[in-house]
Amino acid sequence: MTEPTAASLRPDNQSHVDLALRLLDVVPVPMGYLDTDLVVRLCGKAAAEALHRSQEDIVGRHIQEVFGSDDEATRGLEDVLATKSQRSFMMTSSPDSGPERHWEVLFVPDLTDGRLDGIIAVGFDVSDLIEAQEQVSESERMYRSIGELLPFGTWTANEDGALTYVSDSFAEMTGRDKESLLGWAWLDLLPSDEDRRQAASAWHHTLANSDIRDTKHVVRSGDGSYRHLLCRGVRLSSGRDGSARWAGIHVDVTDTERQLRFRDALGVVKDMLVKSLDTDELLAQVGEA
Repeated sequence: MTEPTAASLRPDNQSHVDLALRLLDVVPVPMGYLDTDLVVRLCGKAAAEALHRSQEDIVGRHIQEVFGSDDEATRGLEDVLATKSQRSFMMTSSPDSGPERHWEVLFVPDLTDGRLDGIIAVGFDVSDLIEAQEQVSESERMYRSIGELLPFGTWTANEDGALTYVSDSFAEMTGRDKESLLGWAWLDLLPSDEDRRQAASAWHHTLANSDIRDTKHVVRSGDGSYRHLLCRGVRLSSGRDGSARWAGIHVDVTDTERQLRFRDALGVVKDMLVKSLDTDELLAQVGEA
């Protein structure tokens, strides 16, 4: 490895230089140091491994020889020289064996009394984070796709209870575009002001006291008819900021409601048959039911 210049580290003595080199080789975080000519003066072992090159092949070279003149890293370092401001960018490395790795690279200006003496480069392996984000995105895509198979589909809401997504199938049922149903606008689908007040109050109560939402609504469809919807949801805690979110389904239970009402009506008739043998009275009561 090319010996670093004293100016690159501004050490008090040679032992400081040796200590810095040992630290760079031991610390598992990719780190390096460039002078104001953008020549690499220090390169840790982890940094060389991330670039799939030897330390000897990096130290002492201009950054354009390492990355190329039009690479994002080169442009970022040139920007740090011009602005004396911190810059960061994402890069991906593809090892000969194993999965590719994703890095967030940070360039920090080394300033003394406003004078730029060099640039510190630090890399952070964010592969697991990227993979987790991709898995979440894939899960969300699957959730929304499955939602289109359900009668009137799926929904999501933020921690305040405002809808952030409704499935296409639900929007089609209402005859409205999806954006017009987000937030609290879905309350407009309910039959009356009293229904809307009760629904909003029940939803706020759930937000404050439960992790499960389980309720029924009667909503107006695009053809003017009213449908009975079973709304079920669960509180999530997968937001990047740790805030709670909600996801759930809308299921059309109109036919079930009709069956229940028919069964209840039959129960009324059965009770009347048991209690009365007066045909005229019986027919009068059935007519009122």
